[in-house]
Amino acid sequence: MVFILLHLSFILVAQQTIHHWEMAVKANHSWRYHIGTTAPPGQWSDKEFDDSGWNEGPGGIGYGDDDDGTVITQTPSVFLRIKFTIHDLTQIEEAQLLADYDDAFVAYLNGTEVARSGIAGNPPGHDQFAETTHEASLHQGLYPDIFTLTKDEIAQFLVEGENTMAVQVHNA
Repeated sequence: MVFILLHLSFILVAQQTIHHWEMAVKANHSWRYHIGTTAPPGQWSDKEFDDSGWNEGPGGIGYGDDDDGTVITQTPSVFLRIKFTIHDLTQIEEAQLLADYDDAFVAYLNGTEVARSGIAGNPPGHDQFAETTHEASLHQGLYPDIFTLTKDEIAQFLVEGENTMAVQVHNA
């Protein structure tokens, strides 16, 4: 099963205290996706990549086990893309990527890898299977995996204006 639930959360800082969290990407937002029966084009994770020819559907994306917004056929991998906007980078102190997935993934912001679990390779091949099994957590009442970006990493990976998160998910 391929299932992905990703949230990119931001802490906005006012007077050096946490003011509030904002969600830049929600799981049920509409994602562009490429089913991994073939390799995606070389620069698929880059911000400038034209994904207009890819399929589109709400997350999570999976095999139809009652928790998927978009149902796909079984495949070793699926490649996902979503665009989001950042208005003022100076107000962001920390970002968190919350990932709920089966079985492995690699996440990219504007073409740069920012999180990975359960798979090797740079980048992993479209026909490569996950090295471990990992069951999605939320449907079990558990928390997703959390990957934190510091203020320095935010400045390195994100831009004011349009950004792109790209994720490749692999089955065991």
